[in-house]
Amino acid sequence: SFTLHPAYPNPFNPEVTIPFVLNKVDRISISIYDLKGRLIEVLANEVYNVGVHKLNWNAEKYPSGIYFVQFENSEKLKFSSKITLVK
Repeated sequence: SFTLHPAYPNPFNPEVTIPFVLNKVDRISISIYDLKGRLIEVLANEVYNVGVHKLNWNAEKYPSGIYFVQFENSEKLKFSSKITLVK
């Protein structure tokens, strides 16, 4: 019911775009985690319509490193992708 596309640019400094596509109306949660698995920021937790969507994350206040984007829908299906912040 959804597709999480690769974030771009990756590596990034300090902003990254996270695109995804929904085939049905659904509640979507998108969160950023650090390499130790700590929740850094929740970018979205809301209902989205069918179609192509893009979220931007500004990581200006975070240190360089590897982060994970976790995407979860209302059916608890989860996908993650790795992004790299280089300052």
